[in-house]
Amino acid sequence: MKDAVFSDGAGLSTKYTLEEMRRALELFDSESQGVAEALASLWRKKKREAAPPPKSEPRSPWRRVPEAWEPNLEHRAIARDMGVDFSLELKKFRDHHFQAPRQDADATFRNWLRNSAARSAPRNQGTYQQARQNALPPGWLPGETPLQRAARLRAEFESQKKKAE
Repeated sequence: MKDAVFSDGAGLSTKYTLEEMRRALELFDSESQGVAEALASLWRKKKREAAPPPKSEPRSPWRRVPEAWEPNLEHRAIARDMGVDFSLELKKFRDHHFQAPRQDADATFRNWLRNSAARSAPRNQGTYQQARQNALPPGWLPGETPLQRAARLRAEFESQKKKAE
């Protein structure tokens, strides 16, 4: 099987390896975001990586999210895994005025998403730390590690595959 080519409609195209395509498809299920958006996000990420930022200009601190900043596939995966509404959190993040100046919007948004599950937890669960520990992403079992979850899902997939045969 050959690599896939994705075009932006303006004559620019990018090749994707099978591994990149699998990664994009893993991050998006067909019900929520769709394959086309996954590929478009991957294309934008590759485009940003191809053109490194000029080294003469250091990142300037900001208190509001820069207009040019866009979330990436990793942000969507974190939101999905944490069980938070990605579009709502993105709107909140863009509207937020940070007290301390920031420089890395990607890292700031990753932390924002990770903390959003704990912020939205019911207040009667005790302390902030307890709420954060009790917040489970959908599909996860209490105390389950990522490796245990992967093994459980793999076993479920194999059993369904055997039933289908």
